[in-house]
Amino acid sequence: MNGKMPRPDPEDEKKRAQQEAQRQIEANRHAERERRRGLCDLLTFWKFCADARCKRARRCAGDVERCFNLFWPQVPDDIKNEIRHAIKLRSQGVPPQQAADEAHEFVAQRKRIEQAALAREAARRSAPPPVPTEPPRVTRNAPPGHRRGPRVRGL
Repeated sequence: MNGKMPRPDPEDEKKRAQQEAQRQIEANRHAERERRRGLCDLLTFWKFCADARCKRARRCAGDVERCFNLFWPQVPDDIKNEIRHAIKLRSQGVPPQQAADEAHEFVAQRKRIEQAALAREAARRSAPPPVPTEPPRVTRNAPPGHRRGPRVRGL
């Protein structure tokens, strides 16, 4: 040996990078499936699932994507917003119970604001329309005053 390291083949490096990227993609997909499975368990979708494995296990044990896509649209918007806000708070490092409490309060506050806005809009619509006032009539008692300056007839 002459003390030099052999140069890596560019094709091998490219293949290795593609394989690593593919492994990362698969790991992300698996993590997303597990997050959804946890959400399905939290919302007890397994009680309504047609898959007997889920009912036996008393948790999501079947195809989590099919189950999530079937049941998630049925979840009320308030609960969805509460879950989303709690996830956002957890990603910022807030402890789980505090995140749940803050998310619940956040959604309740948003609901109160929305109800107040709807009440204001309903009150505005039910109020009688303002009575239109007639513009004052202008009458001339005297002819207009004398105009000053030269009169231009054409340009």
